[in-house]
Amino acid sequence: MACKKNYLGTLLGSYRLIAECGCGPVGCVYLGKHISSLNLPVAIKLFQSEQLSPHKCSQFLQEVRLLKKLKHPHILPILDAGFFEGFPYIVSEYAVNGSLEDYLRQQSSHLPLQESLRILSQIGQALDYAHQHQIIHRNLKANNILFNASGKALLADFGLEMYGQGLPLPSAPLPLASTQRMINAPLPSGDTVSATALASEMYGQSSSIQQTTKAPLPLYAPEQAEGWIRQESDQYTLGRIAYELLIGQVPYTTSDSSTMQLMHTAEPLSSHTKQVLYKAMAGQPTDRYADVLAFITSLRTSTIVDAAATPVVASEPDGSGEPDESGKPKQATKALQNEDVPSSSEHNERILAHQQTVPMLLPVPVPEPV
Repeated sequence: MACKKNYLGTLLGSYRLIAECGCGPVGCVYLGKHISSLNLPVAIKLFQSEQLSPHKCSQFLQEVRLLKKLKHPHILPILDAGFFEGFPYIVSEYAVNGSLEDYLRQQSSHLPLQESLRILSQIGQALDYAHQHQIIHRNLKANNILFNASGKALLADFGLEMYGQGLPLPSAPLPLASTQRMINAPLPSGDTVSATALASEMYGQSSSIQQTTKAPLPLYAPEQAEGWIRQESDQYTLGRIAYELLIGQVPYTTSDSSTMQLMHTAEPLSSHTKQVLYKAMAGQPTDRYADVLAFITSLRTSTIVDAAATPVVASEPDGSGEPDESGKPKQATKALQNEDVPSSSEHNERILAHQQTVPMLLPVPVPEPV
């Protein structure tokens, strides 16, 4: 999406826009600075898909207030929000080291195992924390996983229209209007829309998804295309990201919905890691892991089992194992139990309970570049 107007130099509240970082279907992201603290860069997302009614403005601010309450070392903090020319905007900390999508694009091969596990563990902790606060991300993908100056992974860009804190998560399809807003797609004419049409919007296709094309399936879980959304939907998308990080390719290469279901019921693979990944991406949400932390724990276990079963082949050292000098996001790997976690005792107990099941599965620290 091209920005409708050049806003560079514009003042949004207390923030001045100094550079355009990129645009998407619903708006643009800018690099900005606070007018009273010009040395602290921020990221400003300006939504330009529609001007909001007073009711939607109130709803937007309520959702932002909920997201601002999320205090976790692996969730990108929201600093401020407001409206400009009728369009809402959100101000967050600026992640100087870019996104996982950017980082993967720069690599000649997939990431080392320990680095991938570090990123997945950090994002898994963030998702579990959000789920404990009755918030579903809805929009997890590689360009919503960011890295700060120290290389720490940060979960960003939560989908709007969150569930209120303390409210039960739905066990039935959402209303049509909620589902359409969830994926930022305009409502088609009429009062109803088929699941196929809704999935077509999500897949970015102009025609029915029943046609077969040689393209990866989207990050969204199957039930999300049917109008359902639940915590397990986030687990599915994290599983798909994990598959691409660890296996080196996307898990599916067809957008045919019937083929997709066959893939979800295919015979299990011999690789323990792939079995774990396919469970996280099971077609039925109830067939996935109980929660994201259980998935991450099983993933760590499986990589140890696979490594033990793989014969070691001697080779001449070629220096390829040296740390990446770019420093992004190659930092000293922290053990899961040693990472900073929120003060919430319930969340801490959940992490410790999962850790106790695999006490030997701590990643080996990567040395800092000399």
